[in-house]
Amino acid sequence: MPVFQPRAALALALVFLASVAALASALAAQFVFGIPPCVLCIWQRVPYALAGLVALVGLVAAARRPNLAPLFLGFCLVLFVAEFGLAFFHFGVEQHWWAFAEGCTVAPLTAATPEEVLAQILATPQVPCDVPGWMLLGLSVTFWNALFAAGLSLLTGFFLLGSRFGKRP
Repeated sequence: MPVFQPRAALALALVFLASVAALASALAAQFVFGIPPCVLCIWQRVPYALAGLVALVGLVAAARRPNLAPLFLGFCLVLFVAEFGLAFFHFGVEQHWWAFAEGCTVAPLTAATPEEVLAQILATPQVPCDVPGWMLLGLSVTFWNALFAAGLSLLTGFFLLGSRFGKRP
């Protein structure tokens, strides 16, 4: 019978906590501090939500079958790399290195009366993706998110390699 691997469990627990912290900070920025997210900001929440879910399921599964822990860490690694890619892309849009028109356009008006047109305009989110929501130390939050995702990718990869080759990270 495989032996429970406390380091793998610790890695999965840290992935879960980091994912929850990232989501909590995004939701706090939106709902507590009133910083509305753009489309890319919303997309960047998905990998964190999925990584947190995968880590939680991985913790439960690894308690019964410890040899599954690296598989779940591998899924989390892929999600963090995807998160890094999204955050880097968003940072590039903010820096005008490339364009992203999806979140910066308005849906066509389909209302018939002037009152319906006004209601539709007011209900349409107007948050452009190429304008930073807020800055910290002169860099946008998307830069810090990319750095956080890169760090999580490296740490998850470090734990994954350690569990894969039997080494202690």
